[in-house]
Amino acid sequence: LNPLMGEIEGSGFYDFDSAVTITATPINGYDFVGWYDQNNQLVSVEKEYKFNIQGNADFTALSKTLTVFREFGTEELL
Repeated sequence: LNPLMGEIEGSGFYDFDSAVTITATPINGYDFVGWYDQNNQLVSVEKEYKFNIQGNADFTALSKTLTVFREFGTEELL
């Protein structure tokens, strides 16, 4: 996650098979897409990803710009 798009928590060093939680928090205007592993495989679409560490691991949080759609109606003037 680009620092301009939000924050990531949970990076660090962990003992083998310990529980790990990584969390992505996008800023306003961005929507979280998912967590991807070092092979660019989607592993979670949740902002908070929990797993047991089995060795060296790198994850990437992907976000995208929000698109806002507005529906405009018509009004009759009397």
